[in-house]
Amino acid sequence: MPSASPISRPNWPPFSPDFNPMLYLISITLSLLGGFVAGLLVARKHAERLKASEAEGRKLLDALKGK
Repeated sequence: MPSASPISRPNWPPFSPDFNPMLYLISITLSLLGGFVAGLLVARKHAERLKASEAEGRKLLDALKGK
């Protein structure tokens, strides 16, 4: 029985014979697109909250300056 050494890899690369690279690329593209959309939605939500707290901070600063 041959020993399984990390150097000899008879089944490398670990893709099946019916591996479809286009399906792989489409999956990656859709995942990246979903991530960007989710990131934009989260950034937009936090941007509005940041503007509201910035306006509140400016009011407090103006009150302290005596304007």
